[in-house]
Amino acid sequence: MDSAQAESISALVNTLEKAIAGEEADWKTLCLTITQLVKDQMTIMQEIMAFLKENSAEAKERYRSLVIFGLPEPIASTPSERIEEDKRTITQLLDELDVEAVPTAIYRLLSNKSFDKPRPRLLKLVLSTSAQSEILCEAQRSWLDLLNFRRSLYFPFFGARMV
Repeated sequence: MDSAQAESISALVNTLEKAIAGEEADWKTLCLTITQLVKDQMTIMQEIMAFLKENSAEAKERYRSLVIFGLPEPIASTPSERIEEDKRTITQLLDELDVEAVPTAIYRLLSNKSFDKPRPRLLKLVLSTSAQSEILCEAQRSWLDLLNFRRSLYFPFFGARMV
C-alpha cells in the first residue's frame, strides 16, 4: 500500500467519523463511503495476496531449480546407491562445467513404469540460489560439448504443470 492509498483511506474514515458524530447523518453518503472503503481494502488485499504468492517458498524454489533429461538411470541395486550415483553424476557435471554451485536436492521425477519402453527419468536439481541456476543455464553450450553429457539437456523448472 502506498502513501496515497493510506491518505485516501484515512480521509474516508475521518469523513465517516464526522458524519456519524453529527445529529443528522446522511445515510446515503455514509453507505457510499463505506462501500468505497471496502473496495479500497479489497484492492489492498489483492496486492498483498499477489505479493505473498510471488514470494512463496515454492516460487523461490522454482527459480532455483533445473530439470535434466537424458541422464542415464543409475545401475546400482539399492535406492540409496542410485541416489548417491545421481549425486556423483551431478557433481561431476558441475565440476566439468567449472560451476560453483551447491545442490540442495537431487531427485528423479516420474517413474519408469509409466512408459512402454523404459527411458531415463527426469532429474530435478535444486540449487542453493537462483543465481547458481542462472550460471548453470548460461553454461548450456559448454554442457553440450561435454562427452559424458552429450545426450542430456536441461531446462528451468516451472512447476508441476510442466511435467
